[in-house]
Amino acid sequence: MSDHWIHVALDQACSLVTDGTHHSPPNCPVGDFKYVTAKNIRQHGLDLSDITYVDRATHEAIYKRCPVEQGDVLYIKDGVTTGLAAVNHLAEQFSLLSSVALLKPRRDLLLPQFLKHWLNSPVTVSTMTGNMTGSAIKRLVLKQIRAAEIPLPPLPEQQRIADKLDAMHARIDACRDRLDRVRALVHRFKHSVMHAATTGRLTADWREANGQPDLQSVRLGDVAHDFGYGSAAKSSPRGRVPVLRMGNIQGGKLDWTDLVYTSDETEVARYALEPGDVLFNRTNSPELVGKAAVYQGERPAIFAGYLIRVRCSADLLPEYLNYCLGSPAGRDYCRRVKSDGVSQSNINAKKLADFEFLLPSFEEQREIVRRCDRLLEAASAIESRCRVASRTAARGQQAALAKAFRGELVPQDPADEPADVLLERLRQGGANASPPRRRRPRPS
Repeated sequence: MSDHWIHVALDQACSLVTDGTHHSPPNCPVGDFKYVTAKNIRQHGLDLSDITYVDRATHEAIYKRCPVEQGDVLYIKDGVTTGLAAVNHLAEQFSLLSSVALLKPRRDLLLPQFLKHWLNSPVTVSTMTGNMTGSAIKRLVLKQIRAAEIPLPPLPEQQRIADKLDAMHARIDACRDRLDRVRALVHRFKHSVMHAATTGRLTADWREANGQPDLQSVRLGDVAHDFGYGSAAKSSPRGRVPVLRMGNIQGGKLDWTDLVYTSDETEVARYALEPGDVLFNRTNSPELVGKAAVYQGERPAIFAGYLIRVRCSADLLPEYLNYCLGSPAGRDYCRRVKSDGVSQSNINAKKLADFEFLLPSFEEQREIVRRCDRLLEAASAIESRCRVASRTAARGQQAALAKAFRGELVPQDPADEPADVLLERLRQGGANASPPRRRRPRPS
C-alpha cells in the first residue's frame, strides 16, 4: 500500500451514517413513496421488482431522520445478506427500513463507488460480520459501522480503482449470465433425453432395425415387488453399515459422501439392500419428493424410513425404472399423487405401485439405458465445467477486491495529492481550498 494512503474511520469520511425507521410502517403495492428494505439491495444497485410503498406522512417522518439521496451508499446491517452494499442510483426520495444503513460519503474525500466496493470486499465483510451482535437475529450496529476504518487512497486513485472494479464486475456478470443460459439449456436437454428415452423415441431406429415389439403400458406394481419401507431406528455418525437417507439420492444417483451408520445386526438383516434395488424418496419437500436412485452394491448398506425399496421383476431393468421415475412423466405423476403436509409431501407405496409407464423389451431397455447414460454423462460434464467456471469467476472477483484495497490493482501516480494532505487541507480550508502544487514523480 502506498504512503499516499491513510486509514480513517467511516464517520470521518462520511457526513452521515444512520439507518432507516425502526418501526415497520404500513406498506402496500401502491402509494406515494417507495419503501426500500434489505430485500431490495443488490450489489449492482436497487432491485425494485417487488417494491412496496408508504404514504406521504409516513415517508416525511422517516425521511427527516434518514434523507437518502442519489449517490448515497446503502448497506445491509441485519438479515441473511448483512454486509452487502450498493450505490443508490434513484434520483427520487424514498423511505428506508432500519435493516439498511445510509452512508453519505464526503464526495471531496471519498467516492461512493469506492466505498461500495470496499464494503463488499471479502476482508471487510469478514471483519464486519465477524463482530455482529444480537442473540436471535445477528446485526451490525451503527456504532460499529461508524468506527470501521477504511483505507483511503488519493481521490484520483479511488476513481481508477472503482472504474477497474466496475469493468471487471461487468465482465464477470456477463460471464455468469452466459453460464446460467448454458445450464438452462443443459437442464432442458436432460429432460428431453429422458422424455425421448421413456416414450420410445430415443431408440425408435434401434427397435425397427432389430424387429422389437412396440412399448406396452404397464403398472409398476405388476412388474415389481417388495415396496418395503426403511428402518426407523436411530442411526449414528459412526458404525458398521451405512444407512442411506433421502439426502443420499442426488441427481438420480446415490451420493456416498454424507453418511450415517448402524451396527444393529437386526436392522442390518431386515433392511439390507441388494444390487439392483431401486430406492424411492417417499417423503420430502414438494419439489424433491419422488426422487430415486439404483443401489449397485457399492458397499453393504441399509435404507432409512423415508425411502421405499422397490425390487424389479425379471422383465424390468432397475436402471430403466429409475429413468422412468425421473422422467418428465414420472415427476408429473409424483406431483399429482403426493399428499401435502405443513412443510413436506408424501407418496406412499400404494401410489408408487400405481405408477404407469411404457415398458419396451428387456433388450431395448438395455439399449435405452446405454444411450441415456452416454448422453446424460456428456450433459453432466458440461454442468461440471459450468460450476468450475462459476467458482473461478467468484474467486477472481474476490481476489480483485482484495488486491484493490492492498493498493495492487491499479498503477499509483506519485503526482496524486496524498489522502492525508487532502484531509488536512479540508480540515483547515474547506472543500474550496486550493490543493498543493502537484509534485513531480520520483525517478524510477
